[in-house]
Amino acid sequence: MEVLRRVPFFGRLSTEELEGVDARAVARGYGEGTAIYRAGTPARSLYILASGRVKITRPRPGGGDVVVDMVLPGEHFGALPSLGQQTYEDTAEALTVSCALAISPEDLDQILRTYPQVALELIPMLAQRLAEARRVITRLSGDSVERRLAGTLLALADRAGHVQREGTLLQLPLTRADLAGMSGATTESVSRTLSRWRRLGIIDSGRRWVAIRDRTAIEARAGAVQQGSAPAATGEPG
Repeated sequence: MEVLRRVPFFGRLSTEELEGVDARAVARGYGEGTAIYRAGTPARSLYILASGRVKITRPRPGGGDVVVDMVLPGEHFGALPSLGQQTYEDTAEALTVSCALAISPEDLDQILRTYPQVALELIPMLAQRLAEARRVITRLSGDSVERRLAGTLLALADRAGHVQREGTLLQLPLTRADLAGMSGATTESVSRTLSRWRRLGIIDSGRRWVAIRDRTAIEARAGAVQQGSAPAATGEPG
C-alpha cells in the first residue's frame, strides 16, 4: 500500500481508500529482460512499479525500437482503457528484477467510479505528459546530439540520480544504444560525445553506470533545451 501512496493520482486518498485500491491490485514479479507487455497487444492492465527498473520502448516507423522512458518505483505505466487506450502503444521490459502492481481495466473503472478524485488527478497529469511529449519532439527535431544527450542525462539525474561528493551517480542498466534512443541519436554519436566529456572530466562512466562530475558543464551544453532558445550550430549530427 505504501507504493500506491507514492502514486500522484492516488495521493489524496485516505488510508482506508488506499486499502480499497490495494485490494484490486495484483502483485507480479518479472526477471531481468522480461517483457511485461508488448506494443500493439490488448491493454489488459495499468501497472504501478513497486521495485526495480522498467524500460519503455516504442517501435520506429522504419523498424526497430527506440527507448522513450524509464520507469522508477512509485511510477505508473501501461494503458488506461477508460480513456480510450485499447492497446499498448509501447513495450515495457524489466531492466532489473522488478515487481509491479497490476490493475485490470474493470478494476480501474470501478476505482474511478468509487473515487472520483482519482479521475480529477489524472487529467492534469495526462496534460503534463502530453506537454512533455511535445517538448521531446521539439528537442529531437532541432537540437544537436550534444544538447539532446545532455538533456537526457539531466532528466535521468533529476529522477534517479544519487548525489555524492564527486557528483551525481546514475547507476542504471542502460546501454549506449538505450541512451541514443532516448536522445534521438545514433549509438556512435552518443559514444563519441560521452568519450569526449569523459576526457574533459565532465562525466565518468562504466558498465551500466554514468556519473555526472560537472553538472554545470552539462547544464551549459543542454542550455538551449532547458531555456527553450534556438539550438546552436555545435555538436554532431544525429
